[in-house]
Amino acid sequence: MVTGDICDIESRLQEHDPNLAILFKKNGNYQVLYRDQHVMEWPRPLDDRLIKHMQRIDSHRGYDAVKEIDAHNDKLEQTIERDRLNYIEAAVKDSRRQLQREL
Repeated sequence: MVTGDICDIESRLQEHDPNLAILFKKNGNYQVLYRDQHVMEWPRPLDDRLIKHMQRIDSHRGYDAVKEIDAHNDKLEQTIERDRLNYIEAAVKDSRRQLQREL
C-alpha cells in the first residue's frame, strides 16, 4: 500500500490495468507507473479523480495525447495572438490621443 492511499486507489487502478502502480515521492506528489515506466506525476491527494483521469487518458479507449497537445498549443497561440492584437490596438489608441493633443 502506498503512503496516504486511504481510498485504496492503487488497487482500484490495478483493477483497470494490473500494470499500473503508484509511488509516493519525497516532494509529496505521487508518481503513476506503467510497467515501471513513468506515466505521470499526481500532485493531489489520492482519490477518485486519479482513477477518472487515468481512464480518460487510456489509449485503448481512443485517447490521443498528440491531439490534446496540439489543441492546447493552438489555444495558446490564439491567446498570444489575441494579446498581441490587444497590445497593438492600445498602442494605436495611445498614439492617436497623443497626436490629437499635439495638433
